[in-house]
Amino acid sequence: MYAPSTSRGISIERKVIVALRFFAAGSYQMDVGENRHSSVFQPSVSRIIEEVSNAFSNLVIFNQFVNFPSNFNELDSVRTSFFAKYGLQGVVGVINCTHIAITPPKKNDELYPEHIYVNRKGYHSINTQLVSIIKNITLNS
Repeated sequence: MYAPSTSRGISIERKVIVALRFFAAGSYQMDVGENRHSSVFQPSVSRIIEEVSNAFSNLVIFNQFVNFPSNFNELDSVRTSFFAKYGLQGVVGVINCTHIAITPPKKNDELYPEHIYVNRKGYHSINTQLVSIIKNITLNS
């Protein structure tokens, strides 16, 4: 079983927040460490990102926290919970997209040419999507 490290005095909750901030920003680790919600040194940010990424890659952990309704009753429960919380009918999930900055690929790569990764703001990125389903959790409004 996966045992998270707390030997450096950083709580698991804080580690997840730091890693999620990095994933959301798609930016440099220094910015994440200097963020007022994380306040950790860059080497710690690097270790945290690796640890949390490994945890997300562990199927036992992933399946515990990430799942989709597998039958109509579960789907209806999600829809009802979303309506009760936000007053929107028929919603079973939300989607969000973001560009994650990447190192530019080689300009002469025939399969993945560099120019197709330049976004409208002029930097190299890949567009990612996240689908979230509300399932028996309390969200802050």
